Amino acid sequence: MLSHFLAAALMLLFQTAAPPAEKPATIPSGLLFNCWVRSNLSSDKSKVGDPVELWLADDLKDGSGKVIMPAKAKLTGTVTMVQKRSKSDKPGIAIRLSQAQWKNGSATLNGVFGGDVMVKERVEGMTGTSMTTHRGGDTFGSEGFQQAEGYTNPDDKLGAILYAKHDIKLSDRNVVAISTLP
Repeated sequence: MLSHFLAAALMLLFQTAAPPAEKPATIPSGLLFNCWVRSNLSSDKSKVGDPVELWLADDLKDGSGKVIMPAKAKLTGTVTMVQKRSKSDKPGIAIRLSQAQWKNGSATLNGVFGGDVMVKERVEGMTGTSMTTHRGGDTFGSEGFQQAEGYTNPDDKLGAILYAKHDIKLSDRNVVAISTLP
C-alpha cells in the first residue's frame, strides 16, 4: 500500500515539476538590425573559432509590429575569418551568429555582418563621415556616434566580411549592423 502511494506521488511530482522545454524560435532571413558588440573583435588578435557576443540594440519586430526578439537579447556565435593587415592585404574579419537568448525565450539565427559599423568615439584608424547615432537608455538613438571607415563585402561562404584600411578593433563602444541569411 505504501509503495503504491509513493509511486503515485512520484508520478505526480514528475508531471508537475518541469514543463516541457520550449523549442527555440527561428529568426527569419532578410532582416537587418543593429547590435552592440559585447566581446572584443580585432583583425590582429581574434582567431577563427573565437566566441562572439552581441546585444540587440532595439526590439526586433515583424511587419505587423510584433516583437520577434527584445532589445538586449544576447546573440552568440563565432569568428569565421580573420585577415591581418599586410602590404598586400587589407584587414578583415567575419562572424557567424547562431543563437539568441533573452529572459523568456531563445531563437536560432544565421546572422552575419550586414553593413554599417558605428563607433562611440574615434577608434584608431577607423574614422569616417559624421553620423548621428547614440545610446539613449536601452535603445539605439541618434547622437554622438560616427560611421567607421569600414565596409562589408558579400562572401559566398562567410556571408559578409568586414574590411577596413587599418586594423579593425571592435569593442563595447561599437554598434554593428547584422543581417540574417537563409
